[in-house]
Amino acid sequence: MTINSDAIIVADDGFDWAAGDDSNDAFLSFEDEYQESPAEIADPFEGLNRGIFWVNDQLYFLFLKPLAKGMRFLPKPARQGIDNFFNNIGAPLRAGNAMLQLKFEAMSRELLRFLINSTVGIGGLIDVTQGTGLQRVNEDFGQTLGHYGIGPGLYIVMPLLGPSTLRDALGDTVDALFDPIYLNTDTNRDLLTVKAIKTINTLSLDNDTYESIKRDSLDPYLFIRNTYIQHRQVLIDE
Repeated sequence: MTINSDAIIVADDGFDWAAGDDSNDAFLSFEDEYQESPAEIADPFEGLNRGIFWVNDQLYFLFLKPLAKGMRFLPKPARQGIDNFFNNIGAPLRAGNAMLQLKFEAMSRELLRFLINSTVGIGGLIDVTQGTGLQRVNEDFGQTLGHYGIGPGLYIVMPLLGPSTLRDALGDTVDALFDPIYLNTDTNRDLLTVKAIKTINTLSLDNDTYESIKRDSLDPYLFIRNTYIQHRQVLIDE
């Protein structure tokens, strides 16, 4: 199991297993809230999805996790600063999706966070808005589509990226076109390098959440599928 630009380890949709010291607590509380009600989602390609899930799982343990552990040679405040920077540059995109959903208070809050963190927070390296009530807005184009009644469609597992749906895959594609990283890198090589640094750094802050899922779930594939679908619906309903 690996990473989504919202995947199960870290995602821009707010399903963030790698948020720091409290990520396992967040996982446990989320599990308690949703484990009793399986998500309803069409999964006609479950065999193929499970195969991709297995490949992602192997890549996670063979490559991503060792690289993330190696990243820990940097002090945690430095890695948190990198994480803050990437979160900050995604603020205009999140604010834009909030605007499309007519959530103007959330849009204003996210833009205010962006302004403060980009200036006082030294380009976003420091989240000076933390603890001020200006909580980060988690909005993406997949949620925007869901807000206007477009259903998730089929469940799919993306190579390298993890769990998704047809709606969310379309949403991720649209968001990617307006991603500041995409817009400010000259070559695909540069883009992949920056994305890899972002992913590995975020995973370095994780407390082995995916390992906990594998250890505690009878069927990690079903658990992740159900949790992902239910969590996405919670975000849409907010």
